[in-house]
Amino acid sequence: MMEEKDGLDNDQAISPQETNFTVGISEETLKLVHDALESGAHEDIHKIVADLHAADVANLIERLKNNTRHELIEILRPTLDAEVLQYLEEKTLEEVVVQLGIRDVAAAMADLDPDEAVTIIEEFDEERKEEVLRALNAQDRAAVEKVLSYPENSAGRLMRSRMAVVKLHWTISQVIDFMAISQDLPDEFFQVFVVDDAHKPVGLASLSAIIKAPRDEKIESLIEDYEFKTIPILAAEEDVAKLFKYYGLVSAPVIDEDGRLVGMITIDDVVEVIEEEAEKEILHIGGVGRSDFHAGIYETVFLRLRWLLVALVNSFLAVYVLSHFEATLTGTIALAFLMPIVAGMGGSAGMQVVTVTVRAIATNEMREAEFMKPLLKEIGVGFLIGIFFGLIFGGMVYLWQGRWDLAIVLFLGLILNMLWGAFAGVLLPVIISRMGFDPALSSGPILASSTDVLGFGIFLGLAVLILS
Repeated sequence: MMEEKDGLDNDQAISPQETNFTVGISEETLKLVHDALESGAHEDIHKIVADLHAADVANLIERLKNNTRHELIEILRPTLDAEVLQYLEEKTLEEVVVQLGIRDVAAAMADLDPDEAVTIIEEFDEERKEEVLRALNAQDRAAVEKVLSYPENSAGRLMRSRMAVVKLHWTISQVIDFMAISQDLPDEFFQVFVVDDAHKPVGLASLSAIIKAPRDEKIESLIEDYEFKTIPILAAEEDVAKLFKYYGLVSAPVIDEDGRLVGMITIDDVVEVIEEEAEKEILHIGGVGRSDFHAGIYETVFLRLRWLLVALVNSFLAVYVLSHFEATLTGTIALAFLMPIVAGMGGSAGMQVVTVTVRAIATNEMREAEFMKPLLKEIGVGFLIGIFFGLIFGGMVYLWQGRWDLAIVLFLGLILNMLWGAFAGVLLPVIISRMGFDPALSSGPILASSTDVLGFGIFLGLAVLILS
């Protein structure tokens, strides 16, 4: 008889659906809060919220309707953690700040580190930003203004000023004693930065190595320099994220122009940057903004109109091209049914190339000066795909209409428009990036316009040459 295996049998394995894993507050918690608000049980609300993470409290606020949200904020006003404000969407944050008032917001932000306070203040308009800064005490205001003095989306804005810093000549005993009594250490950290007498970072040491080392040993012997990378204070956030991803860093020191240690950036800060960049790319592809979901009707209309206007201009250009081939279309009605195939296939293939190219530029896999190799590759791919679909659709046209000349027009039209989609799909993001604009935001609409207009022009131009 076979022995029974330890653990669960295959038929007893827990499926992903059975784990009941959720992110954010559950529907049950949401209902409990609703019921407590309706019954006026304020103490129950305080008990529920006390057990929630700041992100979950923000999620709760976001999911409530306006009048219920207003009531909840008033109940939580005396005990509302300022950290909750960091997790609110821009529109909701604005509403909450208006309700709480500048003084209460500033008082709550006094408990945050300067970099955390700046994360919230950055979402305000200039007028409200100045009001909040004036409401802070002198010490907090100076710390926040120092962070705000660095360029937006730079390492200076991203870094934390609180960190564990020890001297190169200290012993392990001195390091441990320092960490035991210091009031300026972060709440959680895993690495200690080692600096020389000029306060320039020379390496880092992990807490696990420090705990295991003999007390009389010098910290210098524990320095790990193989994963030690310094970040200039003016470095772009995107470059910082690439550095962390490439080297698999947990934390990294930020240095000023003289090479002195001024702060640190941790992996969780970088994850936020990566998420924001990914979110921005996805929204840009659709021509919408992050605030679309929470914005009002009129604001959302304004935000989306500009991209629909691009589509409108594209439509007019396509109509203009078609107007020059009226006689050709009248002579062969089938051309009108076949045109969208050429334009649509070229646009879809081109968007695939744009997506790959934009990602390669964003992740530094392709530098702008190194576009020839991917360009030639995509042209080859476009040519082969064009032949593949050209043969398929050309054959279908022949079976439908019984005309080789019409099948050849579609065959050649598909190949040429696929080639243009590949060519423009690589070059447009490179050119737009070199001009200082966001390729993810601009490449798609321009490519769509060009493949539509050129697709119609190429197809009907071939029809004039071959069918006449």
